[in-house]
Formats: sequence, structure tokens, C-alpha cells
Amino acid sequence: MGQTLAVVIGSNSPIGRCLVSRLSQIRVRVLSEPSFSDAAALTASLRGVDVVFHLTSSATSDGRPASDLAHVNHVLMESAYLAEVGCIVHSSPATAMGFTDRADLVRDESSLSRRRMSSSDRLWHDAEEATLEFGNWTGLSVVAVRHAMPITPLSETGSLADNPIRSAMSGVLPRVFDGGLTVAHVQDLADGHVLAWRRGRSGESYILGGQRVEIPSYVRLITDLCPVNRADQAVRSKSARWWPRWKFPVVGSFQDQSPLTWDDLEDQYAWFTCQKGIKELGYHDRSVEESILEVTERMSGNLHRRHAA
Repeated sequence: MGQTLAVVIGSNSPIGRCLVSRLSQIRVRVLSEPSFSDAAALTASLRGVDVVFHLTSSATSDGRPASDLAHVNHVLMESAYLAEVGCIVHSSPATAMGFTDRADLVRDESSLSRRRMSSSDRLWHDAEEATLEFGNWTGLSVVAVRHAMPITPLSETGSLADNPIRSAMSGVLPRVFDGGLTVAHVQDLADGHVLAWRRGRSGESYILGGQRVEIPSYVRLITDLCPVNRADQAVRSKSARWWPRWKFPVVGSFQDQSPLTWDDLEDQYAWFTCQKGIKELGYHDRSVEESILEVTERMSGNLHRRHAA
């Protein structure tokens, strides 16, 4: 029996890096990320590959126009079919389902309304829908996952979930208001992608969720767990941005890719349930407390090393 081969498209993203590491631990050889400039060469590079993980959120963070997502997705699916790839795991952020102003609304895989989506969300939705339809039409095994907002200890740029932790480590906290997010440790999300490949049903979508946290409780928890001087903490101004270089467009258009302000989340909720993933995939996630502590420990260690240097 030959070695299991995998390709991770978006391997430089936080989830992608953890996924590559996880695959190597279970003795899956991860091939170099292919080029999409030549369809024939792409098909040739995918021959013999058992699984392709397509992390579509990376399409908006690597310098390429976000409109390329549809083209890349189309070329990939055709090449994977011609190369007889074993399985495609199509990944997108759960927040592409959109935010709502309802604190009582917890959505599942069926809670999708294209009419309520922004233009950016529609691109992700359409890409997932096209992928599933292609698989149904051709017989190619396709599993779709929508992941919660990752808490990323190893990320240099951070995400919507862990940038407030980084701010707290610097003695600065964001303004507190009503709102909510579903967050999960990035390693748990990477493990969920592997489970989707091994246990997911072709043609199905799975939410890889985590804990639903209210913004006030999340900020309070960060304050309690971050090793900073409480007297030095200040409230950020309403115009301040968390991440000046982050280009993950949760709300707004792909075209401008402008960073979100903290205020954009006021009275907005992105709450999802992962019960289907738990039941069918065996997915599980660690507590948000564990995730925050790991981020702060990593950052504290990095700061100590920098000072020592």
C-alpha cells in the first residue's frame, strides 16, 4: 500500500499551517502547493493525490484579487476530477453565513439565506455550492466545512478572535458592548478538517464550531487571564483598529478588503452550532480558557526571547 498523499491549498494560513503539521503527524505526506496558472500542469500534479484541502479564506489574504476565488475553485475542481483525486475538503469561514442582530439565533448548516449575505459572503457561498454540485454531478467525493473564528497562537497577524488578546497583552483593551462570536482553537479546527476527510459524507456541509462567547464575557475572561498590569490597561478609542494589516473580510466587500474596526461588531452576532460535526465526525474543541492561556503563554515567551536578544 502506497503512502497517503495530500495537498493543502492555503497552507500559509493559520489553519493551513496547523493542518500541514497534523497531517505529517499521522504519516500523510503533504505535497507542495500547486500553481493554478496551467490547468494541465495542475491536473498532472494532482494525480495520485488522496485528498485536497481547499482553504478558500486564504484567497483573500495572499495578495491575489478576491474575485479569483471562483476561477481558482473552478480550475481546481476540474483538475481534481481529471486527476481522480480521492476527496476534496472545501473549507470556508462560518462567518460567511453572515452576522445577525439577534442574540437568540444559533445557526446550523441549514441556516443559510443568500439574500442576507454581503457580496463577499456570496462569493464564499457560491464557491461552496458550486463545489458540492460539481461533486454530485461527477461523482467526485466533496465534503464542505465552515469553520469558526480561529484563536491562533502561532499566527503573526492574528484573527478576529485573538487580536483582543494581543491588545490585552499590550495593556490595551477594546471597548465593551453587546455582540457575540463563535471561536475555536486553530488546532481543533485543523483536526476537524482531517475528520471531515476521513468521516464526512460526500455532498454534506459541516460546521466546525467552538464556544459561543458574548463580547463582554470574552473581554472579561481575557482580562482575567492575561498577565498584564490592570492599572495600565486603557480603553481603545472608537476609531482604533485592531489589526491594521489584516485582510480577512468578514463583513463588507472583497474589493476594498479594509480592516474591520472593533465597532463593526456592535450588536452583531455570529453564533453557530457544531452538533452535526460532533455527531457524525467526532469533532470536539477545547475550552476558550485553554485557548486564551496558550496565546498568552506563547506571546509572553516571544516577548521574553526578544528582550533577551
